[in-house]
Amino acid sequence: MKRKLLIVVLALLILVPTLLFFRLQITTFILTRALIHAGLSNIELELADLGSRNMHLGRLTCVLPGSGGSIILQNGVLDWNRSLLRDKQLNTINIDSLAVELPRKTNATSSRKISIQQIVENISSQLQKLPFKELHIARLIINGKAAGPITGRELTLDLHKNGKKIFAGLLLVKEKLRLALDAADPNRWRLGVVGPIQDAPFLSADFHLSSARLQGEITAELSRLKTLNPLLKTPLPKLAGKLSATVAVSLNKKNTADIELHLQQPVFADWSAASIRLELHGLPGSPGQVLLGQHSGMHIVNLQKDTLSIDDLTIDLDGRLTRTKDFLQYVFAEQSMISTRGINSPKLQVSSIRLPAAIDATITGNKITLKLPAKQQFLLTDFHTKTLSIPKARLTPTQDTDISLLINKDFPWTIAPGHWQCNLTAVRRDNMILEPAPIDIDMQRLAGRAKDWRIQTSITCSESHLSDKNNGLTVENISMELKGGLEKIEGTGSWSLHGIPGVLALNFSHNLNTGKGKAAINSKNPFTLSKELPLSAILDRWTLPADLTGGRLQLQSTIRWQPVKMNLQVELTEGEGHFKTTRFSGLATRQNIQILPAIQSRKTGIVTIDKVNAEIPMQNFSTIIRLQPSSHGPLPEIILKDTRISLFGGTISDDLLSVDLQKPEIQSRVTLNNIDLPELINLQQVKGLKVSGKLHGRLPFRIDKSGLHIDNGRLENMSPGGIIEYNPPGNIGLQQSPFSEYVLKALEEFHFDLLSATAMYSPDGKLQMNLHLEGKSPKLETNRPVHLNINTEQNLLSLLESLRYSKSLTDEIDTKVQQHFQNKPSP
Repeated sequence: MKRKLLIVVLALLILVPTLLFFRLQITTFILTRALIHAGLSNIELELADLGSRNMHLGRLTCVLPGSGGSIILQNGVLDWNRSLLRDKQLNTINIDSLAVELPRKTNATSSRKISIQQIVENISSQLQKLPFKELHIARLIINGKAAGPITGRELTLDLHKNGKKIFAGLLLVKEKLRLALDAADPNRWRLGVVGPIQDAPFLSADFHLSSARLQGEITAELSRLKTLNPLLKTPLPKLAGKLSATVAVSLNKKNTADIELHLQQPVFADWSAASIRLELHGLPGSPGQVLLGQHSGMHIVNLQKDTLSIDDLTIDLDGRLTRTKDFLQYVFAEQSMISTRGINSPKLQVSSIRLPAAIDATITGNKITLKLPAKQQFLLTDFHTKTLSIPKARLTPTQDTDISLLINKDFPWTIAPGHWQCNLTAVRRDNMILEPAPIDIDMQRLAGRAKDWRIQTSITCSESHLSDKNNGLTVENISMELKGGLEKIEGTGSWSLHGIPGVLALNFSHNLNTGKGKAAINSKNPFTLSKELPLSAILDRWTLPADLTGGRLQLQSTIRWQPVKMNLQVELTEGEGHFKTTRFSGLATRQNIQILPAIQSRKTGIVTIDKVNAEIPMQNFSTIIRLQPSSHGPLPEIILKDTRISLFGGTISDDLLSVDLQKPEIQSRVTLNNIDLPELINLQQVKGLKVSGKLHGRLPFRIDKSGLHIDNGRLENMSPGGIIEYNPPGNIGLQQSPFSEYVLKALEEFHFDLLSATAMYSPDGKLQMNLHLEGKSPKLETNRPVHLNINTEQNLLSLLESLRYSKSLTDEIDTKVQQHFQNKPSP
């Protein structure tokens, strides 16, 4: 027995020093086996020291379970006491350096569905099971894609656990940012981000877990978020304002979520607003889907950028959100609406825009795609610029349309294919109103970038009615081709006037930066006028006492704006028509006129007329016209030079006539030359009177509000004189004749050498003639010269009226006779 005891004592005496000598190797072996049992591999452990209450690890490297993550620990100290060891806990862990390579994600998926409540409870449970009271890592570096913005950055981690209370702080050393976690209440987590030289967090989250609900509040001072820029690939733009948000997630089977986000006085880059409110009320659908219910939406008040402001912007967000591995898709519910009110800028104002939001929004990588279904309508009301207003407009894609946007520094975007229809009501510009039929838009190209855009499109419209307070016209068969971009828009087009054969062509360009532009309009084919399609057919209400019922009209106009200038060239040939009861034919004119800023001739114009069919037939009218600005009003002064017309076998001419349309009075003097006296006397319809000879003279005239005045007009015969033969029919007595017996006898055959007359005419039609005759009369049987003075008075208006009636009656008889023979059947 003693011998056995001696052997045991000797063995202990040998074993204890041996164990003490090899304790580091044995502990290393035990720890390595334990780590392998925990799932780690490729373990290399260097134990520097082992005491009764602490352990010093010189180095530890290993591969984490899963897909190849690893850790490298250098110089770590673990200390404990007996009571903590019984609870499998350490007192503190101090690590000088820890590098973690996070494992890659695996494709393995679990078929077991885990609820939000389970996830939250698992995280809380794992934190409670941490096998230490305190953890301090002086230098922590995490690498791997999953580390996100902190990849490779130098961190310091401090974690304290006191029972179920947990406090943690993660410090980004160089960036001087601290992330603090307060989980003193196991069911409540407070998370805050503190910047350099700040005690209060500028970004904080407070989440509370109950038996059936997870609730949270998030607040942020947006102006301080710029301190996060070192963590971001793209620095944040200018930010300001305050953010507050509430989140509530039910932890029952439906897992519904309610999110409300409110921004006060937010500023984002060049945009600002009084407030922004976002509400999301979600319900899980099929796998990978979230259904957003009623009252989900965004509301922005007083949105501003530079000189643009929007009083109110509302976006309904009812719909379905689907997330897959490759894309994120949102489909708006049919009843959803996007609407804006009060759009204002120095150049335009819009009362409201409404868009039914039945569209699909898809995010794939950095690409956003919006799909607009056919016949979805953009509604616009009360559109105003300084000179233009549109009470209502509706823009509708006639086929499914995609809008795509790439998220990069240039933000390239496209809209395709772009078949649209636009309905406008009563477009107003100054006193003009435009009422177009539906406008069809074929957008061959509509694309752009952050600071540029391009457009190429075709526009067609069946007709459009243009009117002012007094009149209107209808333009038909409108077509236009537009192209351009950020700096300039240019295009071509054509249209025709209702009822008038002919086409007008347009070429224009407009500089969007300077507001300057120019356009050219010309008739591709001349307008052909006829009795069935007169010029008056263009306008709804033709109030002029004249019309063109025949001819070929050629137009060409050039327009410039900023400042506005408009020129018009008109050429008419083979014109026919009427002025009041006077008809004319063979009208030709050529005019080159400036319309804006003031009406005036750029070149002198010419007007010629072959025939004027009035009570007195006239031919070969011609004049030279020049328009010049008037000092008395906006209408021009008309200058007529070298005006002449053939009449009574001779000519009547006026060298210079000025007509100011703002002045009530016109004065001038016409010259008569080579007037055939027999034709003039025939006009008087005096029976039994025959004359020969020719006249010339001058008639000063004046036209005022009351009518035409001729004062002291003078006529005189041309050499060699003529003959007057007056033999009244029947037995007319002296009582019925205005002449004496001597005068009647002399006028039976009077050879005059001199015939002079003065004429006076008043607006009531009264024509007074004072005749002086010198010559010889064989009927008086004397060789002495005979002088006669004759005064006559006649109402010229009554005479012309009788001639008009006689002519119209003759024309009517001729027409009836022609119709009779035209309708008579051939034998």
